[in-house]
Amino acid sequence: MPGVYLLIKKIEFVSKLENILQSYGYDTFYSYPRELDLIFKDSDQVLLKDWFLKSVKSEENSFHKRYYHFLKDTLSLAERAIVLEKIYHQESSLCLDLVETLVTLKMPGTAIVYLEDLRKVNPDPWIFTQELFIKLVELKKSEGLPFIEDLISGLKKYKTDSLLEKSIELCPERSLELEALVKSNSHYYFLKYLIKRERIEEAHQLVLTSKSLDDQSVLNFFKTYCEKYPSDSTNYFTKLIDKELVHTGDRHYESIVNSLQYIFKVSPSKAVEIASMIKRDYKRRRNLVAMLEQKF
Repeated sequence: MPGVYLLIKKIEFVSKLENILQSYGYDTFYSYPRELDLIFKDSDQVLLKDWFLKSVKSEENSFHKRYYHFLKDTLSLAERAIVLEKIYHQESSLCLDLVETLVTLKMPGTAIVYLEDLRKVNPDPWIFTQELFIKLVELKKSEGLPFIEDLISGLKKYKTDSLLEKSIELCPERSLELEALVKSNSHYYFLKYLIKRERIEEAHQLVLTSKSLDDQSVLNFFKTYCEKYPSDSTNYFTKLIDKELVHTGDRHYESIVNSLQYIFKVSPSKAVEIASMIKRDYKRRRNLVAMLEQKF
């Protein structure tokens, strides 16, 4: 049959292409899976699907995930489950597809088993992603299984504000404990959480007392809330100006001017005073003086 012969040649071509690209190890070249429709015609779909289902059952290949994404819409739920049970470990999105497929097929217990197995084999958060973790906890809760210890271990691993929000949504009665856990592990994510919840006074205190917050987070806070906390903001930007004055170069000069503009929002006289001092004491830095002259 010429149709079958041609299909086999196309499959062999894709296989050779996959092997060549793997040998180079450059993900840049991996756009071809999204372009399989340039290789296979609509008339190939039935035969290709039949070959794919048989191939998945008989062997494991890295390019199976490419075919799955290409043929996904042609597969029934049962067929998806069969395929994904073989290849779900190759990619976190495939595992998520398998879980959602099993849930749709009324098999949440099986979905939990797959997630637990994947977490044991690949606990790395880049592989067992936060999205997969949340799915596991949601399924456990919906099935009436213990999940609190999972939440605690997950917050220690992922530490994110988004997971903290989800955890409190799942277990509101333990919110204080869960918040304390993230705060102890990451001031960066806890600050994001507080700001998102509009708990600005708590965020302000964290910024003032934290010894682990990164400079960018502190800068962003005082940029946003300089008028709410004028005294602390002025002190912060004044110290920042002192740090920048140690260096030369337009990047540092722009930072100085920007800091003065935030001070000006809450204390115009203070900003003008600092600008005048800089123009007097650093008059040899012509670019800096010129930038200040434009603004102050």
